[in-house]
Amino acid sequence: MSSGNSHRTTASGSSPAHPTTTSATNSTPSACCPYFDNALICSDQHGAAKPAPSIFLAGCTALGLPPREVAYVGDKYTLDAVRAHDAGLHAYWLDRANSNSGNAANGSIRVIRSLRELPDALTR
Repeated sequence: MSSGNSHRTTASGSSPAHPTTTSATNSTPSACCPYFDNALICSDQHGAAKPAPSIFLAGCTALGLPPREVAYVGDKYTLDAVRAHDAGLHAYWLDRANSNSGNAANGSIRVIRSLRELPDALTR
C-alpha cells in the first residue's frame, strides 16, 4: 500500500442471501472480517477510490455477487451510502451520532445507529 491517502474497501459476505461490504480508510479491515470470506480492494491498486462506482463494483466482483445482492455499510452519508446506492448496492448509513437530518428520507438508503442493528436490518 502506498502512503497516507490509500483507501481500502473490504468486501465480505457469508452467503449470497446476506453479504456485506464495509469500508476502512488507512486502518485494518473491519472487526467483522474474521467471520466472513474476505476480499480486500485497495484504491491504489484498483486505480479509483470512493466515490467512483468502480470501487464498489470491484468489491462485488471479488465476492462473486451482483451489486443487487450486496449490502454496503458506511458512516459517511454521501461518500459511502449514496455512492454505494448509486452503484446498485443496498446501502446502509451507519449514523452513530443520530445526525440524520432528513438525508435518507427517500427510504432507499437505510439508516442504522449501531452495527448491532445490522443483522435485523438485513432481514427487512
